[in-house]
Amino acid sequence: DEVIQFCKQAVVQSTTVRDAQVQCYAFLPAIGGAGASTLSIAMASLLSPTRKNSSMSRSCIVDLNIQSGTIADYLDLSPNFQLEELTEAPERLDGHLLEVMLSRKPNGLAVLAAPQNLLPAARVDQLTLGRILDIAASKFDHMVIDMPRVWQPWTASILQGTDKFFIVTEQTVSGLRHAKRLADLIDEQFSLDTSQSVIVSKSGRWSRSSVGRSQVKQALGDRLAGFVSNRPNLTRDAQNRGLLLREVSRTNSVERDLQKIIQRLGKAAKPTTKASNSKSKV
Repeated sequence: DEVIQFCKQAVVQSTTVRDAQVQCYAFLPAIGGAGASTLSIAMASLLSPTRKNSSMSRSCIVDLNIQSGTIADYLDLSPNFQLEELTEAPERLDGHLLEVMLSRKPNGLAVLAAPQNLLPAARVDQLTLGRILDIAASKFDHMVIDMPRVWQPWTASILQGTDKFFIVTEQTVSGLRHAKRLADLIDEQFSLDTSQSVIVSKSGRWSRSSVGRSQVKQALGDRLAGFVSNRPNLTRDAQNRGLLLREVSRTNSVERDLQKIIQRLGKAAKPTTKASNSKSKV
């Protein structure tokens, strides 16, 4: 009976998958406090319609910082993702249950985030997490994944299933060293493309860094994706009010810098075929 029930669910889900390919990006912090969560929210904003009164209902941010995620707090939402329950009973997961576990902003932006808990990330089953992302990918046009800093058994699989992943660091000596080492390890151990993958966040005249951009370019080489300006007052105001950056300042340098990075990659307008393979890879 259980086998038959699973088969029925599989048939229903296979006939409801959208034809469109989901755009999926991931942000992986090289060091703590680099701003990966802020950039995840900014990316979701950039991938969504920007016209007045337009809906962001086709975009979703997935916060995989199981124990200490901040996306829901930054957007003033209640996290509803009961990951521990799904880990213990993965057969319960379907599109309807996932919709219940989503938190949404008034503009429609969906957030999949778990309440703060002490569930070890290593206990999260890779197949269960892959199924969660598969179902989410079938419901949205754009998906942004905020990755944990500590490497997990499922990290490589998720990075492999994205259109592009970014390693986020700061314009400091230690930040650049961590980013380069992480990129080297990902390249060597998992053969993932790390070209134009490192975003140097909190850059510019307000960063007060003794490391110049020329030194950053020399240190990272072709792994440098670009720089994102440091605007602490803007990001703090947005987080305190639970708003997107563009809702505080319609034209802000953080989103503008991130948009330049995406345009250079040529990903925003035309998703690569890699996204169509994300389900099997995750």
